[in-house]
Amino acid sequence: MRGTEKACLSLLGDPMSGIDPGAFLRIAEWWLQSMDHSPTHAAVKAPTLSGKPMAYTRIQRKLQQAPIVDSEYVTLMVMPPNDQCFAEPAVSASFRASGEVLLAVDTAVRVMDSSGWCEIARRLHAVFPFQYGYNYLMRYEWGPWQYAAGFVAQTGVGGARHEEELRTRWMHVRLSPNRNPRGQRIRQVYRLQFLSEGHLQLDINGTTLRQWILGAAERGRLSLLVNGVWTWTIETDEQTLAANQTLFAAGLLSAWDPGLAGAITT
Repeated sequence: MRGTEKACLSLLGDPMSGIDPGAFLRIAEWWLQSMDHSPTHAAVKAPTLSGKPMAYTRIQRKLQQAPIVDSEYVTLMVMPPNDQCFAEPAVSASFRASGEVLLAVDTAVRVMDSSGWCEIARRLHAVFPFQYGYNYLMRYEWGPWQYAAGFVAQTGVGGARHEEELRTRWMHVRLSPNRNPRGQRIRQVYRLQFLSEGHLQLDINGTTLRQWILGAAERGRLSLLVNGVWTWTIETDEQTLAANQTLFAAGLLSAWDPGLAGAITT
């Protein structure tokens, strides 16, 4: 619903790769069914599907059809049962980058913990071998879908203006093949993120990022998600902020800057 908080998972793979939306949506169906209170409406973004809410039974029928092909991206959004007046921001129609998928669920539908996000990420990796990903919370007015793409939100008034520069930096990184974020740097540190082996070998103060994380409990925990992809979880916002400050000083962050106060950390 407009004005409510969205929990999102942005996953990025090889920028030259695509994804079979049919396979993605079949995993998404399991995700919907696994919720304690399944929503009656969902929205699916793909060239042959509407971006507006569809009845859940229509989603099921779409999933039973032949796989959708030749799609550059797919996005799944889930809304509460009473949210039938959902209007998708027009700017998100421009989000057509290859090798990226986005899931978003209204926190009024379900609040997922890190284990829930890890399970859906593990299943998705089988059909979309992503190399990087992060989980974040954002209000509808601030444009949670535009955030993943690096666009400045145009959906409300009074949004986080300090985010504009950070989003623009991210858009430049994710669209540049020479500076792609899949292994060279990360966007910023979040409470939950997925990193490749390449990320964990990055240099930070003369050691690897892996060794730096493992060097102190307050820097979070690393666990293997699937072969070649690791989960990095951090317990508190304060610890996340401290990690952002250290990685920024080491030059490992693409779109976080202590000079721009209020940058999202959750």
